[in-house]
Amino acid sequence: MRRGLLLALTALLLGCGAGPQAGFGPVEPLPTPGSLLVCSGEPFPHAGLHGPAVTEADDEAALAFREWFEAEAREPLARGGPEGWWVLQRSSDTAEFATAGHPDEEHPYQTVVFEREGAEWRFLRGGGCTPRPFHPGGSAASWWPTDLVAAETSQLDIEVRERACASGESAEGRILDPVIRSDEHTVVVAVFVRPLDGDQTCPSNPATPFTLDLDEPLGDRELLDGGVYPPRDPAPDG
Repeated sequence: MRRGLLLALTALLLGCGAGPQAGFGPVEPLPTPGSLLVCSGEPFPHAGLHGPAVTEADDEAALAFREWFEAEAREPLARGGPEGWWVLQRSSDTAEFATAGHPDEEHPYQTVVFEREGAEWRFLRGGGCTPRPFHPGGSAASWWPTDLVAAETSQLDIEVRERACASGESAEGRILDPVIRSDEHTVVVAVFVRPLDGDQTCPSNPATPFTLDLDEPLGDRELLDGGVYPPRDPAPDG
């Protein structure tokens, strides 16, 4: 029986995180699983979602972003001008910038990643982002219950679907101890899967059965998937 790891993390998944502000160097050492978020670059504290405006930053990465934006940015990344962008995270070798997505889009944010090449910063990639909790041993997966969830539920069968490329392989044997945070209103569960070694193709991954132990009855609290930020109802496409 796999037991959930109940962690009393004040900032985990539900609100404003503590920690260093985004844009002021790498975050080291690696933190407790789930205490940082990740988009398409390096992990960042929750405060990164409210980081310094890129138009007010004067470091070389921000200057390179502004030059790129004016010369090369296209929709949807160019929407609204550079004034709506902020520094999500900044390390010695990478920088990630973010802006709020359109309500009709799939992802709540758009991000752009720059990478240092010698003395210069260059555009690496950009696109939509749904922030997910960072785990040094794996990536956040979607999950959903196959049992009826009731007030007395303290253990339930769930299905887990790995989001990372896994060549269509099952996640059996690679599901890490879930990270669970609970309070009087919610029980938030983040499930992580250890990645396969080597290069993988990206077909749809199968669902993998798993038994989730909540350690105590759910009661009248809401059960949420913490594998995304902010947490939401568990669903196969979460």
